[in-house]
Amino acid sequence: MRNLQLHIIFSVLAMFFAVTSHGQFAENFNSTSNAQLEDDCWILDDIGVSNNSTHLNPGSNAPHVHGDANRFLFWGNNVTLTSPFLYFDGSTDISYLHEFEGATFIAGLRMYAYLVRPNGDEIQIDYIGGSFSSQYSSLIRSEVGYYRIRLRYGVYGVFASADAEVDDFSTTASLIAPDIVETAVACHGETVQYIPTGSVNDNDNPFDFEYNWSWVGTPGGTLTEQTANDQRARVNWNVGPGTYRLRADETYDNGNCNGRTFFIDVTVNEQPDFAISIDTVCENGQATMTFEALAGEAPYTVSYNDGSGVKTFTASTVSESVLLAPGIDDVQIIDVVDDNGCHADASLLIAYPIYYHPKPSTAPIYHY
Repeated sequence: MRNLQLHIIFSVLAMFFAVTSHGQFAENFNSTSNAQLEDDCWILDDIGVSNNSTHLNPGSNAPHVHGDANRFLFWGNNVTLTSPFLYFDGSTDISYLHEFEGATFIAGLRMYAYLVRPNGDEIQIDYIGGSFSSQYSSLIRSEVGYYRIRLRYGVYGVFASADAEVDDFSTTASLIAPDIVETAVACHGETVQYIPTGSVNDNDNPFDFEYNWSWVGTPGGTLTEQTANDQRARVNWNVGPGTYRLRADETYDNGNCNGRTFFIDVTVNEQPDFAISIDTVCENGQATMTFEALAGEAPYTVSYNDGSGVKTFTASTVSESVLLAPGIDDVQIIDVVDDNGCHADASLLIAYPIYYHPKPSTAPIYHY
């Protein structure tokens, strides 16, 4: 009785809309064609819209989807109906009316239902086997994420065939997935590659997922799309410090279907800037190098080579001094990294010369 009541409820709802508001997605196939279903992101495999549904809904000639399953010997072909991608929120109802009708000779029948991940992996959620007629399946699923719903019908036996039929498909899964937002940190002047969490790469991509990248608001740098399906984006953060938003719009099935929307909010920190001053000393003396921070976040790690090997020191304030090796000609600044992990521009990493005062002469003075 409960199944019959559910069937009546969903049949009435489906008469009014194919995709309803508030997360409900439904299709009764009454006003659609094969081409329309494919435009609506369904996958039809040896199955399509039929104008006669008297078997599923006695007394009604409303359309449904129909596929011919047949086999000359043993295992037969599968007819498959696959929905668009839908968002499951952890408590999702799925219901559909289905049957095998007109089985001939020695036929075994089977119906499987699956959730299909974006990478093509299937999770079996329903199975009916044997010789069966009209069935109304009503399932509640706890998955959270992005899935297609797939119904697969098969026949096996000797000279076996049957009609696989589906009608009144409905689910509380939503056709529109919530936006996916993540955050990242970068440094002004660096180049970073981004891959949205949950996106599908080109090597694991049976549904032709593609990504179109853009800026939301002010661009923070130069954006370059990467890889065959543009899953990766490379950004040269060359505008300046601030917070910038990247957007990736997903499509699938050769760009015909809109998928999810990804956002990456990137905080760009300023690059360290600094000045170096070195005092002049007497010949063979030890010069003092002073590091002055002009931009960035303290403390700073300064790497340098004064001729006696690579050394580092930490500048915890905006001005720090260090004693250099005696008698050297110059000091090479190798790297400056601030507390945000940002590196100074390479143009500042140069050698600074050491200037010496000559020693006083002690030669005798001659008078002529």
